[in-house]
Amino acid sequence: MLSRTSLRAAARLHFRFQTADEVSPTVDAIDATLHAALIGQVNSNALYMAFVRVSTVHRLAKEAYYQKKFRDAESYALRALEMEPERWPVLVVLIKALIQQDKNESAEKHLPRLVGDWLKMQHYLRGFMAKKRHDFTRAVTHFEAAIRVGDDSISVHRDLADSLYRAGNLREAVVRIEKARTKGRDNAFVLDLALRIYLDANEAAKAAECLSDLEKCDVQERFIHHCKARLLADRGDYELALKEAELACMMTSPPFEVIAKKIDILMQLRRHPEAWNELEELAHQFPSHRKDVMNGLRCKWYATQGNWRKAKVFWDDIREKDAPVNQGLLRVILEVKGKDTSLSLVDRNKAIQEAQAITAGRFDVAVDDGEVGEDGSDAPVAP
Repeated sequence: MLSRTSLRAAARLHFRFQTADEVSPTVDAIDATLHAALIGQVNSNALYMAFVRVSTVHRLAKEAYYQKKFRDAESYALRALEMEPERWPVLVVLIKALIQQDKNESAEKHLPRLVGDWLKMQHYLRGFMAKKRHDFTRAVTHFEAAIRVGDDSISVHRDLADSLYRAGNLREAVVRIEKARTKGRDNAFVLDLALRIYLDANEAAKAAECLSDLEKCDVQERFIHHCKARLLADRGDYELALKEAELACMMTSPPFEVIAKKIDILMQLRRHPEAWNELEELAHQFPSHRKDVMNGLRCKWYATQGNWRKAKVFWDDIREKDAPVNQGLLRVILEVKGKDTSLSLVDRNKAIQEAQAITAGRFDVAVDDGEVGEDGSDAPVAP
């Protein structure tokens, strides 16, 4: 109701500006209207925007970014920079919004503007861009450079740990996430990543401690049910995991990976028709999102039903074939192939040998790619 009312008010303001140049409503009124109308997709180029404080537009840019409305964040940030060209925290929001939209060339053009005390943020953002491109080795290099020039923020330690984790350097990821935890013990975004790292590192006690801390600080329950679903699934308790996954999906606009985890659990329970329906809906909601995960889920759907040929088609489309989770999928495809009596004994034995040669990997699809907790702890901080 609030956003609808605010949007009507904004529309009236826009009409009056078009018909009466002398109308100048109070800045406080416009501040409140625009802030409340964010989810109503207020046009950042509307005439009444000229009467808004730069601080309000800055706030709108940040909020749009954290709501994953990256196009809106870009628009608001550009407007704020028109109002105050040297407002560097807004420039950081703009660059990150561009990176999130894969507008990397545009982001690159803005990065050299961050100099002096803001140089550490330039290093951080280059790491952020590399991480988004799945170039985790380069991301690690940039995050470490940011730390060397004085960036000691929670975000740089968290993203460094995340990049190390996703690059397969689990031992160093544990060290780095513990550094992030010392700086943000009540930070749900840090705890969410820490839980994933500890689970994969078989650090059961630390994982349990993380989960307990997360329950205390995640007052909006944005993470806790998803984390519990992941933990229970890792233990093989898929029925309880599904209950937690369903609770996680009840949040407003659940993220991609929350729904994907539910699908993964449904497949573990061999509830394939439900899993496929959810998968089709996920593809509809996120048509260009996380292609590797979507291919991994479809691959697993076919593999768990013995159709290794269809599964292999989707596996072939996976970009990061060397990632442990994708190697785990390949191993299962080969194991299923090794049981296919329509093949010759030679082909079956070859598939079994190839499967046995794959020692890394696990079969639960990597639906948790950092996204639930991504960008929540890295709000730009002035030097």
